[in-house]
Amino acid sequence: MTKSKEIIKKSLVVLLGMVFMGCGINLMVYADIGADPFTTGVMGVFAAINRIGDYSFGTAQVLVNIFFVSIGFFLNRKKIGLGTLLSAFA
Repeated sequence: MTKSKEIIKKSLVVLLGMVFMGCGINLMVYADIGADPFTTGVMGVFAAINRIGDYSFGTAQVLVNIFFVSIGFFLNRKKIGLGTLLSAFA
């Protein structure tokens, strides 16, 4: 398999995984049975940024992701790949 096909395949797997994960988290929150620790933290950031303006939950998610990807970049930038960036900004 060529390198470009491998990248496309890996990207599709990452995106599909993110869709399933997002649907699962959404169902847990909608059913009012709680959420995973990361989503709970994002909910806290969402509540905090809504005090200063009208922002969406997605904006809070991207801000938290940028924060953690930045930390990862400085600690070990070799581990930051296309999947990391896709999941942080998609």
